[in-house]
Amino acid sequence: MENPPYVSTKSVSDDNKKNLEKFYNFSDDLYNHFYFRALEILKENGILSYITSKTFWTIQTKKNLRELLLNNEILEIIDSGNPFKESAEVDTCIVVMKKNNEIIYKEEKIFYKNSLENNKNNIIIFLQFKK
Repeated sequence: MENPPYVSTKSVSDDNKKNLEKFYNFSDDLYNHFYFRALEILKENGILSYITSKTFWTIQTKKNLRELLLNNEILEIIDSGNPFKESAEVDTCIVVMKKNNEIIYKEEKIFYKNSLENNKNNIIIFLQFKK
């Protein structure tokens, strides 16, 4: 399991932002780029497991990441909430996925650490927009 940095590109140099935009057509939080790069180098049917911010569940600028995940095989999405409340201010999730570009639709496994209705609704919307 990897833990990419949850760093905004606001603190990244202009040259590095231009490179991100050139290669990925967007310059966003770095963890978003880590997903795209990992799937580029991962072999077909390879497994990727990340713990990242869960901002991609609902934020419009992360739609590209939601689509990337849904165009592969999601094995599990685990809402881990904020396991490090004393040291971190970020709600996180664990994504386990398989690189599989032939997936049409599959019932995903979702596990909730907490039962906040709002989070459940958000993740269900995220998973159901590909039918």
